[in-house]
Amino acid sequence: MSANSFSGERSRHASIAIAVTLVVCLTLLLKPLDFTISAFQSKLFDRDASGEIVLLSVAAGADADKTARTLNSAVRNLQENGARRIFVDASLIENGSPATNNDLLRVLRSNPQDVQAFYPSPESGDEEVDQTRIDVTRFRGLNTLNSRLNRDFLNFAWSVPAVANDGRTTLGHALADTEKKRDQVAIDVTIDPDSIPRIDLTMPLTSQWDSVRGKTAVIAGKRTADDVRLVKSGSEQAAVAHILAAETLLAKRGQSIPVGFLPLIFGLLLYGCAQFSSKRRRKVAYILLIASMGALVPITALLGVQAFFSYPMVMLGIYAALRSVSLYEQRHLLVDSITGLPNFAALRRDLRQTDETRQIGVAVIKILRLDGIFATLTLREKRHYLKMIARRLAVVDPTQKVYFDDGKYFAFLTQDAGETENKSHLTGLRAIVSQPVEVAGRLIDVAITIGGDFRFEDSGEDRLSSAISAADQAREAFRPVFLVSDFENSEDHWDHGLTSRLAEALAQDRIKIKLQPQVDLRTSQFVGAEALARWKDESGGEIPPASFIPQCERMGRLDELTKRVLERSLNSLQVLQNAGHDLPISINLSAIQLVDDRIVEIIESRIASSGIVPSKLKLEITETARIEDFAAARSVMEKLRALGISFSLDDFGVGSANLEAVQRLPFHELKIDRCFVSELRECKMSRAIVSGVLRLAESANISTVAEGIGDIETYDLLADMGCERGQGFFIARPQVLSQLVSTLDLRKGGLFHKSVG
Repeated sequence: MSANSFSGERSRHASIAIAVTLVVCLTLLLKPLDFTISAFQSKLFDRDASGEIVLLSVAAGADADKTARTLNSAVRNLQENGARRIFVDASLIENGSPATNNDLLRVLRSNPQDVQAFYPSPESGDEEVDQTRIDVTRFRGLNTLNSRLNRDFLNFAWSVPAVANDGRTTLGHALADTEKKRDQVAIDVTIDPDSIPRIDLTMPLTSQWDSVRGKTAVIAGKRTADDVRLVKSGSEQAAVAHILAAETLLAKRGQSIPVGFLPLIFGLLLYGCAQFSSKRRRKVAYILLIASMGALVPITALLGVQAFFSYPMVMLGIYAALRSVSLYEQRHLLVDSITGLPNFAALRRDLRQTDETRQIGVAVIKILRLDGIFATLTLREKRHYLKMIARRLAVVDPTQKVYFDDGKYFAFLTQDAGETENKSHLTGLRAIVSQPVEVAGRLIDVAITIGGDFRFEDSGEDRLSSAISAADQAREAFRPVFLVSDFENSEDHWDHGLTSRLAEALAQDRIKIKLQPQVDLRTSQFVGAEALARWKDESGGEIPPASFIPQCERMGRLDELTKRVLERSLNSLQVLQNAGHDLPISINLSAIQLVDDRIVEIIESRIASSGIVPSKLKLEITETARIEDFAAARSVMEKLRALGISFSLDDFGVGSANLEAVQRLPFHELKIDRCFVSELRECKMSRAIVSGVLRLAESANISTVAEGIGDIETYDLLADMGCERGQGFFIARPQVLSQLVSTLDLRKGGLFHKSVG
């Protein structure tokens, strides 16, 4: 499962890198990088031009008459000295001197096959040329070409088309005069522009004309506005780019690989590399992939093939960045710091990636009394102890991925084999794991419980939470392996339909509270109230707390529920104080929340932001029988007590609230369970139990509260027995805050009148 999971992640990263690169191919954003790579290629090889094409530069200034006379003289000298072909790349513009213009035309027309002239096309969009001064009809009969270039936004010329936009042949292709035509020629960046023979017509000429015999001559005007940038030499006359294109064609080079071809090919290769499950093979494949791309850079330069490497390079960069982030998460965010095993954040990620149709269940292993064991071990010994347990969990399948929660939980994913087989497998695994572990020459016990969730209608997150709850619900001696399906066979069943509705109610803050007043049984004074969580679902029906609170625990959402009840209780305290009623409020807290300082941070931060005096808040602790580490629980309670918060042991007298909890934890109050209070009048045993609790509390200097007072007789009997406080329907039913304020206002002096109870 893990190999497929990570292979899928790598494939997804490769797909993202390919897709992003192909989109970028549609833009010009990587041109600067292409220039850098081409500049590098141009330095690898240095080719000289053939020398068959000579560049003659003529000044193209404001004195058009002088320019025309220079052109006349140059063409005549080239003809007289045996130039094979003559190309005039200068603007043939009417200059106001008919004699000069006519003389130039006669020279050009004297041999139209050997002399090819150029003029700006009206469609070229050259804003620097006054189109009104061009008389195209005067140049009919001349073999005219186009010397315009396609440039990118950096003014670089990379290729020359065979035919310009106006339909005329371009200078570069006309210069080459090859039989095999090509729509585009990519300029060979390895040809040195400085190796092109050049004659400056602005300088006095002596014997330079001899160098053009039998060669092709290009007369080009020097106009800075027409300059173009070339990779190897920087800024040059536009005619130089055409000459380089011609030299490329003559050498039978200049092929160009389409922009999207290389990223597509390397993308497919990258995707293939990502499929290797072996890290070593994958590393070798990546190295070969990068090396092949690196080798192509000089190879294409050597062959004179234009290729755009920026896109596949960026693709590899994107993939490397995605993998780096993922590996960082695996090393730091998704890995337990002690064991090096993936943590539960990694498990949640893998659960989201798991196809639920594969019937993958979640098993959680809870290590009991781990804090006590760790108190005697060094960090190295702790690591060894935990790794031995992880190794045993993978004894059936060595490739099994085991997760650790940086606390006391291990987990792994396993195939569903049916309820009976699932429980049998986990029971057998527990027998293997529970064998003592040898650490530093001594044997240390391993006590565990296992919880499992093999339901597939819920999300992976919910299955993990319920598996943790099942491991908590399990008992080492009674039922050490507990599946979520076992809830369905107990009174405290798991309501599948309730799970999603409860998650939605928590997300939308639909959990409210009602307040049930408490009175001093001796003075009938209102002395406090208990905040009770209430939930009405979308249909308007009220869900009993006995149904949704255990479910909230199994979903791992108890802290979230506590936050909401706490915030509403603190708001109620503010309202009561503003109304002149200075009553404390009690809220319920499960004992399983006393495992670390997280609950301390929650309560402390919310009290600080509310401005309420902490002594006005009381925490009623439930489910104390599930406390496995009393030292940790006492530490948490002491920190809360230091803030001024007091504690009440809820449901005292029944299984969860026992004498061990009273002995080992700092409670201020015992809350006598309603099952004894409701039978106080009729049941002699109930009276004896309540009487014993009251004597115990008095001896230990602990306050007492009786819950479930339903009539005046019970009220009076409890008062006579010495119970200090009470609550129940006879005193007041749970009510919303506004009703409680009204109740307190109506009962003058804050007194409860038994006659109207």
